[in-house]
Amino acid sequence: MSCESFEHHVVDLARGEALDDAARDLALAHAEGCLRCAARLDDERAVTGALRAFAARTAGAEAPPRVEDALRRAMRDPALMRGARAAIGRSRALELLLLGAAAAVLAAIVVVPPRLDRPWEPGPEVGSPARPAATAAPRAVAAAAALGGKQEFMALSYGEDLGELDSLQLVGVELSPTALAALGWPEVAAGQTGSVRAEVIVGHDGVARAIRFVD
Repeated sequence: MSCESFEHHVVDLARGEALDDAARDLALAHAEGCLRCAARLDDERAVTGALRAFAARTAGAEAPPRVEDALRRAMRDPALMRGARAAIGRSRALELLLLGAAAAVLAAIVVVPPRLDRPWEPGPEVGSPARPAATAAPRAVAAAAALGGKQEFMALSYGEDLGELDSLQLVGVELSPTALAALGWPEVAAGQTGSVRAEVIVGHDGVARAIRFVD
């Protein structure tokens, strides 16, 4: 089997499916004699294992009842709904950018789960939002109590207390000045020539809850 043929079979081989015995034996024999293809197979197996573990952890994930209660209260308050529109848009945009960063990590075959007890490390540079203006921010969250930090996080959603969440993750990202301005935070981008570092609080359901800027 050639390297080109091996490339066509490596994903199915890593997943342990959709290959007949003859094709599997040929692919494994090729990997034993080709260092490059052996490394490729190891990478695919690592990604497959990480994705399966993530699927198992989130199989039964659903929003807790307090989220539904907060949404009902917000729907009954027109003033709160008007103020929430900007926050909802920013939160959704940030979630998409975090998904993009995760996809880039998977593409590079690097699977490193974030941990709150480790120092901040910048992730792949992605376009994401920056510090909201004082008049545009939904509200400041005293996340220092939950995460042990001294700076305040800015909430990306309403009606939720971070201290009540079952688990939190702190994700480090780098934000371009262009993205900061496009997402409604031009004052953070002003005077910046490079990326701005930020930390994002992500809940167990993968939803971005709050953000703060460390530059």
